[in-house]
Amino acid sequence: MYRPQLDGLRCLAFLGVFAAHCRPDVVWWGGFGVQIFFVLSGFLITRILLDHDTGPFWATLRIFYIRRGLRVFPAYYLLLAAMLLIGATRFLPWHATYTFNMLCWHLTDQGRHAELLANWHGEGLHLWSMSIEEQFYLLFPFALYLVPRKGRIPLTALSIGGSVVCRVLLDRHNPQAYYGALLPVCGEYILWGSLAAQLDAQGRLDRLSPRLARWTGIVLFAGLVFIGKPSRPTGAIFAQFIPVPNDAWWAYGMQTGYALAFTAVVWGLWAGRTSGLSWLLSRPPFTYLGKISYGLYLVHLPLWGAVPFYVKTLESAGLPASEGMIFASLFLSTLAIASASWRLVEGPINELKRRFPYPPTP
Repeated sequence: MYRPQLDGLRCLAFLGVFAAHCRPDVVWWGGFGVQIFFVLSGFLITRILLDHDTGPFWATLRIFYIRRGLRVFPAYYLLLAAMLLIGATRFLPWHATYTFNMLCWHLTDQGRHAELLANWHGEGLHLWSMSIEEQFYLLFPFALYLVPRKGRIPLTALSIGGSVVCRVLLDRHNPQAYYGALLPVCGEYILWGSLAAQLDAQGRLDRLSPRLARWTGIVLFAGLVFIGKPSRPTGAIFAQFIPVPNDAWWAYGMQTGYALAFTAVVWGLWAGRTSGLSWLLSRPPFTYLGKISYGLYLVHLPLWGAVPFYVKTLESAGLPASEGMIFASLFLSTLAIASASWRLVEGPINELKRRFPYPPTP
């Protein structure tokens, strides 16, 4: 089931997020790497669940949650422990319970943006997306397994429609609130990935061309970026996923357009294993960064608090403390810490999943 090219896609998604945080005025579209992760999660988790949906219900769920916990919790709570040590405790209870995304919406719905954004790097503002992932892991397996097989695709399609309705209603309620951080809104990306996985598992996509899907997704994304540079300040839409040029009515469909673009790319890479793009993304530098992308994403933003240290170090070494040098220092530090996390913590613990195989099919 493993596809190395999807690790390469994870690498590109992280690089986009990193670039967007470094230069949001220029590479604002790099932040869509988060949504690529959402589509990937929806697709891959659905494939895992479908591969084991004939096993005992509770035994299968138990193994699923154990394996997810082994992959997700160690690095995440290690980061929270580090934040506790340096005194970044304002939002720790929300991070620890994977509810920070709800707080993001609540504070901004009350107009308390400054309170949320104070020390935005050190307080782990990016961890709202981890809340989304965990809420998805918690709820989705029940939703999938408790629905009759014939009803899964219709329910997923209906849920996508419900997500669109929630997004429009919340935007009309308060367009300056970070409503895009809520699962019913950004969950649309996850649901499109899940729908593609279900259709693929049933062979309904066999007649489609993976190559055409990939390039259609790439061209669609590029076109949406070209016409959709946000008119609102970047900080006010970081979780919106609706770049609204001049607040045009048709822009309400742009999130769905992005979701379809990313879904086409993900499925195209999944199904087209021998393409040139798959070969490129399967090269070791891409797959390694993709393999450690979880750790890269977790630690990259908190390290911004060390920028004064980087400046002082560069000046002491007689090097220019330019923007490019600072960004390079941030990236290399992020890479070093994430690599150590994978080698010392995530990798060894991830190997424990072998002790928890899914129950055999009756």
